[in-house]
Amino acid sequence: MTIDLGSAIIGVIIVIIATLPFVMMSRSKTKKEKKLHQKLVDLALQKSSKINNYQALQHLAIGLDTDNHYVFFCDTQDEVSIENAVDLSKIKQVNLIKDKENKKDSQKIKRVGLKFIPQNKDYKTEFFEFFNDDKNPQVFGEIQMAEKWVNILQKHVNKA
Repeated sequence: MTIDLGSAIIGVIIVIIATLPFVMMSRSKTKKEKKLHQKLVDLALQKSSKINNYQALQHLAIGLDTDNHYVFFCDTQDEVSIENAVDLSKIKQVNLIKDKENKKDSQKIKRVGLKFIPQNKDYKTEFFEFFNDDKNPQVFGEIQMAEKWVNILQKHVNKA
C-alpha cells in the first residue's frame, strides 16, 4: 500500500489548517499574560516592591510581594485598565465576596471579588473585582482564582 505524494501533501495541509487556530490562540493568550505580568511588575515598582507570586487569567492578574506584604491587582477588561495595590500590613481581614441573584430555579452569580477590611477605620475598604455578570456573563475561572487568592492573602495578613 503506497500513498502518492499529492495525497500526502493534501493531508499535511489539512493538519496545518486544523491546528493553526489553536496555535494562534495560544500565542495570543501568552502575549496577554505577559502584558498583565508586566503591568503588575510596573505597579509593584511604584511601591518599591517586587512580585514573588502571581496569577493571570484572561483579562485580570493578581500578584503578591511576600517581603513587603503588598498585593497588586490589574483588570484590563474594559477600555480603562484598573490597577490597584493594597498594603496587607494595614489589613485585618480579606473576605471572598460572592453576590448572587436568587431565582426560583437557580442562584446566578452576579459578582465575585476580594474585600480588604482595614485595621484602622481611617483607611478605606478596598475591593478587587474578579467577575461581574454585567461586564461579562461568561465565567472563565475567575471564581476559582478568587477562592485561591483569598486563602493566600489571609495567610499574609496574619503574618504582616
